[in-house]
Amino acid sequence: MKKEHEEYEMIQHSKIRHLGAFVINITYRNFHMHSDFELLLIAEGSGNIQMKNDSFAVKPGDAILIHPHEMHEIDSRGKGLKIIILQFSRHTLNDYFPFLRNTYFHSPRIKDYFAPTDYARFLQTVTELAFDYVKGEDFFVLRCLHLFTEMLMLLYENASYEFLNENAYQERKKRNDRVNRISAYIDENYLYPIRLQDIAEQEQISATHLSHFFADNFGITFQEYLNDKRLEQALQLAENGDYSLAALSELSGFSDPKYLNKAFLRKFGYPFQEYKRNVRRSFGKPAKNAQALQYYYTREESLEILHSFAKKNCMFLEKGLQ
Repeated sequence: MKKEHEEYEMIQHSKIRHLGAFVINITYRNFHMHSDFELLLIAEGSGNIQMKNDSFAVKPGDAILIHPHEMHEIDSRGKGLKIIILQFSRHTLNDYFPFLRNTYFHSPRIKDYFAPTDYARFLQTVTELAFDYVKGEDFFVLRCLHLFTEMLMLLYENASYEFLNENAYQERKKRNDRVNRISAYIDENYLYPIRLQDIAEQEQISATHLSHFFADNFGITFQEYLNDKRLEQALQLAENGDYSLAALSELSGFSDPKYLNKAFLRKFGYPFQEYKRNVRRSFGKPAKNAQALQYYYTREESLEILHSFAKKNCMFLEKGLQ
């Protein structure tokens, strides 16, 4: 069966090995995971980030830290979230600080760890790092590595964390590998009728065991995950062409348009036809409107967003981002 889309993202950092930064607008991103740590810094908008059985309402100035291979969903409730994203490998600075590989931070919500002044300093450091990375001028690699080290120091000085022993690390890796295999199977086959039992047989476990594993590690049921995957595909197709509702249902794996409508209404709280009308009005325009599922900002747009965020949330106005 043809692989249409991969929800496990292999990250490649083109500028600095093990480290990357960018600014993006996300309306909705189904449950997925990365091979790296991912720090999400909310620049504009509000929404919800779900990780396993935890759900976090986010607003401008919030920072969420996601571990490697940790399933998470981003939902702006149809409005769009402007996010500064920093991704870094477990092996960053490995020759000097190998403990990052085994670090587990107890809470994803970074703000909970810090006093207000210290949190402003943390935001300042991350924003400067992203600004220097995106701008990419002479010696930006040295500045980014300096700021990344400072950011890590602030986390370790303020956050609650533990260093997993090797047995615990390997158990976590084994579990993450199963999550990756399951999500990859669904990504390859969501256009076709698939059952929980199909995946259980592949994993050589019972369907009951897999059902509990799914709830514990994905945060939702198998059927909810499958519906959300198909829904995301329908939304992407709706952005890129004027398909009928019946065609969108067929091309995204729903057996009937009414199931597509039901899944959309459950997720966003308003009818899918309303979403289609909004998308149709935006045809021929750059895909950075609130209805676009994902839009990566250009270098110039990103620098402007970072500068605006710094003015509102950081302490270094006297230094400035030039």
